[in-house]
Amino acid sequence: SEAPEPTTGATRITLFSAQFWDHALTAMETVDASGGSWLSSQMAFLVQVSTWDIYCAGMKLSWCPRKDLIDPSLSDEDGIAEFKAGMDPVLAKLQDYCEPGRPAAQLGCVVGTTTFQNPAPSRIPIYKRYNDAIRHAVEPISSDTLRLVDFWILGQAMPDENVLGHGSPVENLWNWQVMLSGMC
Repeated sequence: SEAPEPTTGATRITLFSAQFWDHALTAMETVDASGGSWLSSQMAFLVQVSTWDIYCAGMKLSWCPRKDLIDPSLSDEDGIAEFKAGMDPVLAKLQDYCEPGRPAAQLGCVVGTTTFQNPAPSRIPIYKRYNDAIRHAVEPISSDTLRLVDFWILGQAMPDENVLGHGSPVENLWNWQVMLSGMC
């Protein structure tokens, strides 16, 4: 709510970093609560949440910030179910933002799969389960303004542009180009 008022002819890019779905929902609720000029300006949303769920619930990595997800009693199926349950309200909110007459109706909303990380072959099934959950959830609600961008598939076209699980500037620029081409 303390962001400066939009300037005519200017483009403002505001990034909210969201590790989990509830963080993405909080970011969108913050935009709602700001009211006024934010909601009367054109906007677009990119929501890409899954990497931390994969690290935590899928791989049980000790440095996960959510200890409930690395609990050994949390099965893979339960982890996916929790991931989907967190995703549902975010997708509903995106649908609202992308409806005709709403702030993102012109530029649209993007839901992205996990960015390709060139993982060890043994980890690919974990990524597949989470990316499939995203693909299946977005498919029935996709429209001209609510789109899926499959960053996982895009990244596979240039696996050498990945260093220790992080996309190079070239891979990131390519992902952004694909995403922005759907908006502009």
